[in-house]
Amino acid sequence: LAQLDRSACIKQLEQVCGRFRGMNEALKTGNRTQAELQCLLKRTLDRCEVLQSEEAEAGKARDYHHHRWCVLDQERDGLQRMAQQAQQAERAARTAERAALEEAGAWRRWLAGFLDMLLRRG
Repeated sequence: LAQLDRSACIKQLEQVCGRFRGMNEALKTGNRTQAELQCLLKRTLDRCEVLQSEEAEAGKARDYHHHRWCVLDQERDGLQRMAQQAQQAERAARTAERAALEEAGAWRRWLAGFLDMLLRRG
């Protein structure tokens, strides 16, 4: 009877040891998976930092170019105003030129008439 108890104990002990070996393997597998996940998480966090840095740089570049665009837009507006003023000045100069030509023609006609009259009397 003691032999049976002993063999039953050994059998149970072997079963418990087998379960412990299985749990040990499962724990090792879990630890490997945990290490892989930690490695992936670290790479993901590193990539996230890189992307955040790139996002900040892109934001700065966007702000710079937006500011530059605003400056160029103001310059364009100023140049358009100057062009309009130059066109207005050109039109005024052409109008003044026509008036001066008309006045010169009127003086020429008056002078021709005056000289004609002077030469006829003389």
